[in-house]
Amino acid sequence: MFPHYVPEDGSTPMEFIRKLIKKGIDEKCGGVETDEIRERVEMELGVIAKQGFIEYYLIVWDYINAARRMGISVGPGRGSGAGSMVAYLINITDIDPLKYDLYFERFLNSERVSAPDFDVDFEDSRRQEVIEYVRQKYGYDTVAKIITFGTMAAKNAIKDIGRVLRVPYSETDRITKAIPGKVVKNGRTLEIKRPNILEKVFGFYKPSEKEIKDGITDYSVPELVEMYKESDEIKKVVDIAMKLEDMPRQSSTHACGVIIGADILDRHMPLSRNGDDITTQYTGVELEHLGFLKMDFLGLRNLSDIKMCIEYVKENYGKDVIFDRNGYDDAKVYELISSGNTTAIFQIESSGFQDFLSRLKPNCLEDIVAAVSLYRPGPMDSIGKFIEYKHNPEKIKYAHPLLEPILKQTYGCIVYQEQVMKIVQALAGYTLGQADMVRRMMGKKKVAEMEKEETTFIHGKPASVDSHGKTITAIDGCIKRGVSEEVAHQIWNEMKDFAKYAFNKSHAAAYSLVTYQTAYLKCYYEPEFLTAVLNNRITNMDEIKNYVSYAKSEKIPVLPPDINESKTMFSVKDGKIRFGLAAVKGVGIAVI
Repeated sequence: MFPHYVPEDGSTPMEFIRKLIKKGIDEKCGGVETDEIRERVEMELGVIAKQGFIEYYLIVWDYINAARRMGISVGPGRGSGAGSMVAYLINITDIDPLKYDLYFERFLNSERVSAPDFDVDFEDSRRQEVIEYVRQKYGYDTVAKIITFGTMAAKNAIKDIGRVLRVPYSETDRITKAIPGKVVKNGRTLEIKRPNILEKVFGFYKPSEKEIKDGITDYSVPELVEMYKESDEIKKVVDIAMKLEDMPRQSSTHACGVIIGADILDRHMPLSRNGDDITTQYTGVELEHLGFLKMDFLGLRNLSDIKMCIEYVKENYGKDVIFDRNGYDDAKVYELISSGNTTAIFQIESSGFQDFLSRLKPNCLEDIVAAVSLYRPGPMDSIGKFIEYKHNPEKIKYAHPLLEPILKQTYGCIVYQEQVMKIVQALAGYTLGQADMVRRMMGKKKVAEMEKEETTFIHGKPASVDSHGKTITAIDGCIKRGVSEEVAHQIWNEMKDFAKYAFNKSHAAAYSLVTYQTAYLKCYYEPEFLTAVLNNRITNMDEIKNYVSYAKSEKIPVLPPDINESKTMFSVKDGKIRFGLAAVKGVGIAVI
């Protein structure tokens, strides 16, 4: 049910995408098509065409191109789509996958059966204009937003049932206040996660075999169990709430999901109205199963910060800031990031991140990509080792020489999903498509499958034929490639432990461009940059106070509101920020 893209010049979709690629090589590679670029493009086009996604690429290209024509900022890419060379050359993404060692197979490969997914960021205030363009292009009756369902969470279920049964609010409030997020059992702190929270805390939940094996016998809360036994009224409320917990409660519109159909949508699905939006009555997952194309149009406020700041720089200094021309290796920018003074810089402004960066002292974009990937629950444990190895490279040891080219940029540490894929390919002879299947298996912690796969990884297996009659290349295995069984086991175990936390490098690399761009503007044009940040948060009084105080701490004068000098928004002149009248409490944009 994917829509068709018909090129305006009368060419076929394949001919048209090749024209766009040729233009991209001229603009981004100085017209030089190296063997590496040619091979990568042909490999990708082969897979894209075989899977039937040439028109999908062109649809995404078309609305991104339209957004740029309208002067709407578009993000450099997000998710695994940033690993596609074709996407880079036709301007869907802005990061060179060859330069940063990103893999197309992480996005799309012949072993993958699900559709690829280009999520695209637009400046948040103008995202709706792009959706409106798509409606005009493909027809208002073939484009709709997607429904989502809010469900009855445990505490809501208790309160809703109590209201219907006319139980005093004080009683249901007593129950919900006693439902904890964690319990301590046998000296261990256990997190109480969905689903079945009520079953767990009231003592009706039967732990799984794995939980029992891990020493978890129950999650019950004695105080709640006592309430349930003592009061028939509470018992009735809880019995009904346990049945209704996690059932749909109300519908709303998906924040960014849009369906584009090949035909009038209400011939294939029920539609509904939510305010001014027409939405589907099937969720995104169901629609994808039915063969519809789901697009994500996301809003990213930091793109508005960058665009607005560049406008102020042009206005005040007559300079054009063009990042593609300036590059991403300015030493002063990395000095700023390494100082830990990263307030207002995308992704890295929290106090924990500031401490991490001041210890890491990043000096290249690869360091930022790794830092963003590591600063999350799970991988955080590797931060100390990563910092130590960056500053003491003589301490780095590789279990096998084949690992060095793969892990060199991350100082001997496994940080990315792509590295897991490359290790499996280099050491055991998997194709990158097969390696991506192993990466997924590890990420989802499929224990039985991983045990079988470990044997294949070490000892290899003969070629086999899949259900479509296609021959799958035989895997050599580590031993055949000169890696001892002991070392292979060691490497497998390390990958297995880290793969569940490893990050998608394509996404981290693309988003790190935005981090660098905000850092660059803060480094060279801080008054203009902070003015843009303030204006994009003009309705949030807490953030206004925060950034005004920060500007003062940076010795940037913040002039008071003035009926003759102030504009509606914050303004900047001669390195001084003038308070915007719309930010005065109780005034607002409409009055001004």
